Amino acid sequence: MRDANRGGRSRKKKEKDHAIAQLLQAAKSAGETSGKFILMPHSRHADDVWRLVATSFADGKLGHTAKISSADQGASSGGGSQQANTHVICVYVDIFDVSMVTRCAKELFSLNHRLPSGCPTFSGKIKPDIFTNLLLNAGNDCKLPVTLSAFYSPVLSEECGTLRTLYSRSLEPECSCML
Repeated sequence: MRDANRGGRSRKKKEKDHAIAQLLQAAKSAGETSGKFILMPHSRHADDVWRLVATSFADGKLGHTAKISSADQGASSGGGSQQANTHVICVYVDIFDVSMVTRCAKELFSLNHRLPSGCPTFSGKIKPDIFTNLLLNAGNDCKLPVTLSAFYSPVLSEECGTLRTLYSRSLEPECSCML
């Protein structure tokens, strides 16, 4: 019975990976290449974290845009999974530009050492804007992951145009174009 369950989980994982690969391929084809690193500091740390992010951004070490919410977002409507008393800081990148993603992820990881005590650290996850635009949030009905590891290689072949993660899991579309 155990092996049968493992086979079912494996099949579901492949189906989810294929769905993500198709979404990313469609995003690239449509020119939807933006994504964001998300930091969610507690309100008492928001100004300090934003100061670090804004300085790195001004120094050219982060992506093409950065922003912070103007107020606590935990009480906002919209069904997100955000906790009360937090702010949202987004650093936007082109998810298919591996040098930009890698540079930004390394910089954000380096900021972890300078964050105020008790502040959540950068997790290394990136959320493609196509997922946001499709209202694909954590806890979605399809149980698809809504973030990807920042340390991926965009083994972006012309045939599939999808991403392959290096440190989380591989996206394996049905075509054989992945390296």
